[in-house]
Amino acid sequence: MKVKREQIDNLPEEIREHLRQLVRRNELSGPGGEEEAFERLAAAWIEKDQLFAGQTAALDMEPAEEVAEDDEQGMLLLSNSGSLLSLWPARDGQREMEYASIPLRSDVPDILRGVKVSIDGAIRRGSPARVHDGPLKKTSPVYRIARFSAGLSKEEQEKRIREATIFLTNGFTRINKQSRDPQNAAVDHFNKQSIVAYIAQRSDLTQKEVKQVIDDYLYMVESGLLLGESVNLGRLGRISIKQRPPQKARVGRNPATGEEMTIPAKPAQGVPKISFSSYLKQQAAELELEEEEET
Repeated sequence: MKVKREQIDNLPEEIREHLRQLVRRNELSGPGGEEEAFERLAAAWIEKDQLFAGQTAALDMEPAEEVAEDDEQGMLLLSNSGSLLSLWPARDGQREMEYASIPLRSDVPDILRGVKVSIDGAIRRGSPARVHDGPLKKTSPVYRIARFSAGLSKEEQEKRIREATIFLTNGFTRINKQSRDPQNAAVDHFNKQSIVAYIAQRSDLTQKEVKQVIDDYLYMVESGLLLGESVNLGRLGRISIKQRPPQKARVGRNPATGEEMTIPAKPAQGVPKISFSSYLKQQAAELELEEEEET
């Protein structure tokens, strides 16, 4: 996502002041001075806001200015500080929550989880959200509220809240990394180390335990492939090993020089193949990707 200058200029005053305080408090000015650091943080904040709006819209969540205390629908809140509060739908007046605070200098979000919490008063844009009986008492002022409609089952709401929470928390963390290192557009966030750290944090497990589970899962997938099975990867699709038929020697051209060359024969061999699911293909088709510049 490319952030335009006018988007930074049009940031609400409360967000601008919050970001300027971050610059001063964390001494983030760097070689470009405080203004350059502010613009970098502002661009990152706008990207988080855009990601939140896009993901909640994709999950058919509705923006709201206020949510009543007795509202039972699942909802997501984005605070002025760029933190994320996920509130699962209420059952018998209680709900699950997850709060992800994503400090600028940390690659692992600070996550607080509660399983039997309740909303303390109405939730309004511009005011802190307050929570009863949980590890989090209140947030910084709420900037955006997204909630599900009453027509969606609570089971489906829970599924979508979980999906959105994982997507947004990791999306925000990746944006933070890019903000700290603007010269490196190819920040590697979704590596094994980051995945293990995140799952351990939100599941109250040690990184060693999570790594063991992930390794065992990957060993199972690998074993299935080598035993000739087509392995189901859930919403991603299926992976298998197919036999590529033998290839005869042939004459081709060297792509670098254009000269003719003999391409040697190749025996039949197994080749890993992945068949992506219709769900993932649809999600990919709806992405707005930046066009690569021609070199």
